[in-house]
Amino acid sequence: MFANFRNDTNIVFYSKIDAWLVVVIALASVLTIGTCGTLCMEAQNSSSSESMLFAILFLSFEIALFLLIADAFIRCRYIFKEDYLYMQSGIFIRIKIPYKNIKSFCESNNVLSAPACSIDRIKIVYENEKTKKEYFTLVSPRDKQGFSETLSIFIGQNK
Repeated sequence: MFANFRNDTNIVFYSKIDAWLVVVIALASVLTIGTCGTLCMEAQNSSSSESMLFAILFLSFEIALFLLIADAFIRCRYIFKEDYLYMQSGIFIRIKIPYKNIKSFCESNNVLSAPACSIDRIKIVYENEKTKKEYFTLVSPRDKQGFSETLSIFIGQNK
């Protein structure tokens, strides 16, 4: 039924996810939620409505933040469209890079923030269409070789 609404001709590569990064985020979440639980218990013992409200709001914020981070990990992918490379990471990060604007790409271990869930990355250098300045983004596909080969093909077809 939904096949008519999907374009299954797109080539999709999902992000590689480093185990150490998952452990760090999980530990930070557990510690934060544990701290919130402690705050809730202390607020309940002190019968302070402001303390309880703060603890509940803080816990709600932390749970929402954890869900946003988890969504960014789960939906981090790179989609080869007909004219551009589309990158998505969660609900906020969406990047479109036309193949004709890609200048080069190479392997990288750069730790800068990027739509990538691993430090084993590929650096893509491209020219912004509006400003004509060079920028770069980092991606971490599970299949780096397949991604690189596919990117080379699409760049060659669109030059």
